[in-house]
Amino acid sequence: MRRLILLFALAATLGSCRQPERYRDNVGSRVVLPNPELIVCLSSRCSQLWQGDATAQNAILPRQLLIDVFGGRPCPRGIVARYDTSVSMDTLKSVIDKQYAKWAQPDNSTLPVKIWRVESQQFAIQLSITDDSAIEATQQQSQDEKVGQAPAQREKSDTHQRMAQVIYMDFVGTGCR
Repeated sequence: MRRLILLFALAATLGSCRQPERYRDNVGSRVVLPNPELIVCLSSRCSQLWQGDATAQNAILPRQLLIDVFGGRPCPRGIVARYDTSVSMDTLKSVIDKQYAKWAQPDNSTLPVKIWRVESQQFAIQLSITDDSAIEATQQQSQDEKVGQAPAQREKSDTHQRMAQVIYMDFVGTGCR
């Protein structure tokens, strides 16, 4: 399976999108989720990157956003949004439940990985915890592929932080809309 990872949260973007510490996960802060209409869409009508107002002063944006294009189709098939460690899994679950509660798996409150299967729009959402070593490995793999080098062996550090990630994935796989 061919996997193309587009990183929207590169250094320049991160600098302009990072929220000041005083706005993170505070009362009145609003977590902004990616727009699921990006999945399997090529039309300009679904090119809005975020759900809601990402420019609001209290908006909490993902630290990193990955768009996956695979399966030989030119449209995005998945979205991964990784949030700063200050955004709790409970906060993200609450935000997702506001829109997608009726599609939540019955045991979401007890399982470490939360799942919503949005049948009407043919995508699923997964909420889980990852550590930033996975982010670093993904970025390094992408850099290695660009320059045609074999992946380098790297030592794993104990300083990695656990981050919540939200994954949107098309589950029909019939093509672009």
